Amino acid sequence: MPRVFIIILNWNGSKDTIECLNSLEALDFRNFEIILVDNGSTDDSISNFKIQIPNFKNKVILIENKENLGFPAGNNVGIRCALNYGADYILLLNSDTVVDSQFLKELVVAAKNNQQAGILGPKIYFFDAPKTIWFAGGKFNWFQGSSHIGFGVRENHTNEGANLMRIKREYTNVDFITGCAMLVKKEVFAALGEPRPTGRAAPKWRASLSGAEREKIGLLDERFFLYYEDTDFCLKAKKAGFKSVFVPRAKIWHKIPLKSLKTELSGAVDKIGAPPVYYYHHRNVLLLIQNNGPWFIKTAKHFWVFWKLIKQGIKIIFFPEKRASSLAIARGFFDYYRGHFGQIRNSKSEISARRCYASNVADGRNKSQ
Repeated sequence: MPRVFIIILNWNGSKDTIECLNSLEALDFRNFEIILVDNGSTDDSISNFKIQIPNFKNKVILIENKENLGFPAGNNVGIRCALNYGADYILLLNSDTVVDSQFLKELVVAAKNNQQAGILGPKIYFFDAPKTIWFAGGKFNWFQGSSHIGFGVRENHTNEGANLMRIKREYTNVDFITGCAMLVKKEVFAALGEPRPTGRAAPKWRASLSGAEREKIGLLDERFFLYYEDTDFCLKAKKAGFKSVFVPRAKIWHKIPLKSLKTELSGAVDKIGAPPVYYYHHRNVLLLIQNNGPWFIKTAKHFWVFWKLIKQGIKIIFFPEKRASSLAIARGFFDYYRGHFGQIRNSKSEISARRCYASNVADGRNKSQ
């Protein structure tokens, strides 16, 4: 039976995190341990965890980061720990989720039955609308960006046509799995650069990979901080021969605002404000292209940036109510070209951006980008 490590990140959100941990108590797959990473919380999260953890029957390892490292770097702390403990599968799970008791078992069964699957994800519903889908696999192309398959679909409504039919398929190969709930086989980290645990033989397929392929990435790219790091990870894994697979029988519920049903970014804007969302969104899409795009897309991105900057300049001059967001977009572009990545620097919006960490702004991450 594979050994699974569940990594949960927390930032000033112990109430939701403890509710997530409580839901994991009912899992019918038992060969797992939990790594809880606190990302420099400034509230009473740590003291709450130290009181509650002894009450859980599941083993919980608590790691305390001194500062908020962002979603990719915070997760990487847990991933390294899990690999050192000999994990076979690593599950990244948002702290503001509640899981179905069959959820982990379904993911593990799908992973064992599909040798080519490297990254797997469940069906994710809105917590406040338990039959309304937030994520049923990720769709991505270089011209339209990324989106959630099934976003806003209400189950048991037959008027959703082909979209609903696709969601009901047993297993579906998709372009990416959201970092809100992402099961990753250890072989993915090994193939993409993370050293395997001592004493374990290298898989046969690994010998066929060049050194350059193995060193492209081992963990999540910490330059993103927020947005697109999950898409980036899945695209790089695909290049190494791993598929991303949506598992519809695995189900969880995500505590994001129902108002995000308007657009897939509106929930994030509601949480942290428009400027930080647009900053990370526009800076990071360029980094995603840099990491994974074909040559013609890498060339075309410069013309796209020029066109977008003209639009933002017009908005800054003639539409004062849009000035802050337009300035954030422009700054995102300039920071990309200056090589300024990670957390937004020296800005009031940096304070707001920290608030999004606990759930990775998962209500709007990557989508409509």
